[in-house]
Amino acid sequence: MGEKPVQDEASEVAAGDNAVHVQGPADVDVSLTPRAALETARRLGDAAVESIINSAIDDKADDKKD
Repeated sequence: MGEKPVQDEASEVAAGDNAVHVQGPADVDVSLTPRAALETARRLGDAAVESIINSAIDDKADDKKD
């Protein structure tokens, strides 16, 4: 994926009739089926954990350099 500005604000999420609506930040505006919303949530969670781990590894490596 290309470099895009990193948002530090969570999206707004609402349940509708057989749909989950996600808005913001930036230009995010999407409606998903409940099944797609759950899979997206799983993928987001997995990616967030991976990012946190990578950041911790980088911090540890930086500490060893000092």
